[in-house]
Amino acid sequence: MCIVAIEEGINIDDESWRLLLVLLDIKTIFVIITLTDQTSMSEVALQCLSSNKLLQMPISGLSHCYHLVIACQFLDVQAVPTDLEKLIQSASNGVPGWIQDLVISLVQQGDLSVETTTRAKALEHGAVMPTPSLLYTTVALATTIDNQVSLDAYFKEVLDKLNAHESHGTNKFKSNEVLALNPNEHIQIAVLADTFDVLNIRMSVDEDVMIMKTYDSLTAFEKMLLKCCSVLGVVFPRQMMEYLVECESRRKIAKAVAKLFSDRVLECEGGDFTQETSKVLVHRSPEIQNAESPYCYCRGTEELIDCADLPKYAFCGYMRFKSTLFQTTTYDLLTEIQKYDLHARAMMFLKQYTRRCWYCGEGCFHKLLGRCTNDGLVNESTDLKNTQEMIQSLAEESRHVTRRLTRSTKSLEHMFQSSVMIRIFSEELLRFPGQGSEIGVLPKSDTHVRSFSSLDVANCECLSIALAAYVQLIVHCRGAGEHEKLFEAYLEYADLCVNSNTPQALCLLNEAETVIMSDEYWSHCRLNCKISWFKDFCLGRIVSLRGGCMLASGELIEARKHLHRALELFRDPFPTTKYQQMIRNMHITVRQWMAFKVAPKAFVGTEDGLIGFFYEEVAITLNRLYTLFIGCKEYSNAELTAKWSFDYALRRNSNFKLLCECYGNMITTHFNNQEFSKCVKIVNMAIELSRRKRGRLDDAEARAVCVLYTTVFLFYVDYGKKNESLEFGLPVMHMVSMLHESSMRVRLVVSVLRLLLSDLHINEMVLLMRENLYMDGEFDLSSTTWYYTYSLMILIETGYCVESYQQCERFYMQHGDTILAFKSKDAAWDYFGCMWLITVRVCAWETSVLWEKKVKEIMSTENKQIEYKIHLQLILLEGWLIMLVREIDAMNESQITIIKETIKNMFGTMSKSCRRAPIYQPSICLAITVREIQPGDRRTDGRTDGQRSLSNRVPFYPLGTEP
Repeated sequence: MCIVAIEEGINIDDESWRLLLVLLDIKTIFVIITLTDQTSMSEVALQCLSSNKLLQMPISGLSHCYHLVIACQFLDVQAVPTDLEKLIQSASNGVPGWIQDLVISLVQQGDLSVETTTRAKALEHGAVMPTPSLLYTTVALATTIDNQVSLDAYFKEVLDKLNAHESHGTNKFKSNEVLALNPNEHIQIAVLADTFDVLNIRMSVDEDVMIMKTYDSLTAFEKMLLKCCSVLGVVFPRQMMEYLVECESRRKIAKAVAKLFSDRVLECEGGDFTQETSKVLVHRSPEIQNAESPYCYCRGTEELIDCADLPKYAFCGYMRFKSTLFQTTTYDLLTEIQKYDLHARAMMFLKQYTRRCWYCGEGCFHKLLGRCTNDGLVNESTDLKNTQEMIQSLAEESRHVTRRLTRSTKSLEHMFQSSVMIRIFSEELLRFPGQGSEIGVLPKSDTHVRSFSSLDVANCECLSIALAAYVQLIVHCRGAGEHEKLFEAYLEYADLCVNSNTPQALCLLNEAETVIMSDEYWSHCRLNCKISWFKDFCLGRIVSLRGGCMLASGELIEARKHLHRALELFRDPFPTTKYQQMIRNMHITVRQWMAFKVAPKAFVGTEDGLIGFFYEEVAITLNRLYTLFIGCKEYSNAELTAKWSFDYALRRNSNFKLLCECYGNMITTHFNNQEFSKCVKIVNMAIELSRRKRGRLDDAEARAVCVLYTTVFLFYVDYGKKNESLEFGLPVMHMVSMLHESSMRVRLVVSVLRLLLSDLHINEMVLLMRENLYMDGEFDLSSTTWYYTYSLMILIETGYCVESYQQCERFYMQHGDTILAFKSKDAAWDYFGCMWLITVRVCAWETSVLWEKKVKEIMSTENKQIEYKIHLQLILLEGWLIMLVREIDAMNESQITIIKETIKNMFGTMSKSCRRAPIYQPSICLAITVREIQPGDRRTDGRTDGQRSLSNRVPFYPLGTEP
């Protein structure tokens, strides 16, 4: 005799059914088949099942008569409470496995315990008891398997008892067998806790029953797939699920997914894969209204060729559990070892397949739980090479050619969109060639700075991809027990959220501090170093990031506390006395002199590994402190931190973003100290850094490069180097236009306008102003202020009217001193100075009184930066010269003395500042010449010769009229 068992879920084709018909003719073979659904069977299968040689036995749940017996057998007791028996009968639906899970979970939670008492007391408290004959058997089984008589006797006795017991119906517990028992006999009874609430647990119990019934009906492969899905969370992408399942047959996976959809275990979350740029970030697709479940509304999913018979939802790309309880219940069925293994595999998937967006080249992120790419700034280590080889060995999925062409077309259209700023710089590059080059011929390519022309941050999704990856990495690092990687994930995730989501960053830092203070971290730490030093270093990184969060929120006092505390944890505190600061400044200055001129190889790029990483963290903290000191106008401290940070950053010389920030800070510091040769040296180092950079920039690096190039551009503009400034201007315009940095863009546009005004390119100025300043009037009052300010400057310098005086005055009447509420008051100061100069030029003395009060407030400010606003100083100087001529004509000795002293002080200040900005030297020379003009007789227009000489650069128009 041969028995053939066919497991449920095995695919049986028509040929197999025909073979089964042949086997039925062989009477010595028994075939056992378990089937769940006959509605989708073929005609051959139905013909086979209709054979009279097959016995079909519908299987249902156990009768409620046996529920009590099963519960007592699982608990090894003779009685259970009435509430528990009612709960089991109403909710179990006859599933033995569910009854077992319920009583075990109640025991584990402490809601159910076992006590010893007499039968009389148990009946008195309302306990229910099954017939003792159902709990025990009187047939002794033999120890040998071939004792068939004993087995038959055992099964016969059990069946007889069950049939007899079922015939009693509802009176089974009052049978003569139970009543005849000794009431004083001690038995084991299950007792519910006093806190157990049957009414509140009933709803969850009903759902648990449905979950267990559905789970038990699945095949082994479907159960395994479902467990992998539960590790990924409630919502998960198909690609991650397939990576965990490790099944070569994609058809088998599609059939299992279709089964889970039809059983209402999974449902579609709706993913848009037509613009797929990452395996981590999934775009949502619009949901289909009134769709009949099960269905899938994902876009761009790939259907297999050999799966035409499967529905569309079998290839759903973005799924979710229909019930969160189903996900948690399935996850709890995994052993601890299985959880660790699956979480580790999910973490490996995220580390390998988290790629940058299509617009950024789809390469690896520079930092994802450690450096994973070589950006050309540091020599490749063995671990880095192995990581790159592992990532490069992964097979990239093929993409549709049409999708590539569509994206390429859109990218090219975006790159070549014409902008007024880019057109201006393109023309100026031809108009102002570099040294040694002929007119109209661009310099050689090796003399240009790197423009990063392939940068497309406007459509970049790298930040969203990284945020989505870190959210999942934290879960899987915790599930895999990787405490070191969990700590790094918290810090890297918080670093991304410092400026965009500060509260989230603070929460992540609190979690990271909990991890680093736990004993589990240090018990699994693989780093061979002194624990106390490394623990302080980790805490310092957390405190430094927390200080960055406070700095981004504007809490300067708290930021100062945290950043100083971070330096103390780094064992390199900030000097508190002037003497200590002077010593540290001298020490750093000597090191920079050695690095720049004497022995650069001995001071640049000398550290790597953990020590180099430590120096980078200290430099990052000092850069945050530099920003704090600039905001608090502590310029001496800012100079010290800029040099200090630059010294630490050069020791490793491998962090591109950090070096860009340090170069920019040092250029600003040396420029303010009029150390122009050092500025040029650092600019050359920055150009070399941009050439060393490999690959494409990420979002943070793009912003750092943009700030650095803007700083260099402003340095060259103020220093009067038009050729060099234009080389940096074009790439800066390209990057700033895509970064959507309004403050940086306005700052850059203002500098470009100043450069164009020096050569009187009025048409280009008006186009640039209306494209980048005027259109932002409703949203950015600072930009609008700059627009009206430069309209007044054009009127002063050339006499051309972009906006009339009445319109400029109306702007102030509408907004008043609100324009002074911004952090940078440069636009308001220039606006007030221009309005005052125009009223003074046209001899509108009564109107000029209002603006003169504003001018005096500007000149009485203690802000050090006013010294370097040479253009504003020139405007005010011209106005005071006109006022001096007026007072000399009126012979007002007291006012003449006051104005002369003011002009004398201004010339003293400007004589120092002109060395910093040679571009204004011709204007200063003109002002010195004008100072020697003596007043003469009045003419018919009411002005003296001195006043007429001062205003001969522009046509004279009466106040309130347009030319």
